[in-house]
Amino acid sequence: MDHDSQFRDFNFSSSVLSPTPTQQELAQWICDARASDSFALHHLADAMRLTLRPSAFEAYLRTYPRKAITHLEYFYTKLRQYLRMLLDSDPATPYMERPRKFLRVPDYSDAWLELDLLLLELQPENHEHLDWHGLVRTVSESHQDRPGALRAWWSQQLAMSASKTRRMRPATTRRIQLVRQALKDRKSPREICEILDVHGIAVSRQMMKAGIESWTMAFDDKQFRRNVYTMISKSVEKMSSPS
Repeated sequence: MDHDSQFRDFNFSSSVLSPTPTQQELAQWICDARASDSFALHHLADAMRLTLRPSAFEAYLRTYPRKAITHLEYFYTKLRQYLRMLLDSDPATPYMERPRKFLRVPDYSDAWLELDLLLLELQPENHEHLDWHGLVRTVSESHQDRPGALRAWWSQQLAMSASKTRRMRPATTRRIQLVRQALKDRKSPREICEILDVHGIAVSRQMMKAGIESWTMAFDDKQFRRNVYTMISKSVEKMSSPS
């Protein structure tokens, strides 16, 4: 997926001139943002926010119906794309046109993203709570240590997002609703997992850290299948509780 040019060029923005910016246009905005261009900063942050929305994923499936990808895969791959571009040393120059001094990495960035565990802490449904403008501004203004600036911002945002999630718990409520309906429709455990994946319901942090990125992956994994049955059982227990 990282090497799919159609995927990398699939982006949305609030810019009237570039409502669907390509990767190269995003790279130019990054360069301009580093030069204190407030308009470029705004458009870039909006592109991240808009393209990571569930509706953008649905638009991607309509545009490329033959591509097999879940909402979680779309979300995390897009997020990695944007973060690597923000950390890139020379985003305006296509990677293949640069002197190859180091090991080969995905062809939109020379930056290694060492934040995968932190990245997986972010649930797709929480992305609207994040300050994307603050992210672009913080990383763009930090010329000496962009990875450090990103790590500090990321940790702060995750803490704030976790606090809001504990108060709101919309994902848990939605997951229970989907499981209840699936059980009423006599769906099998694996079919329930497929339904949760289609609706972008994230697995637990424990499973994500173990490399399990979807409910169907969890069900197909002998070690984590019991987690699926536990999740379904808890939903069954709550079926008798007031909705």
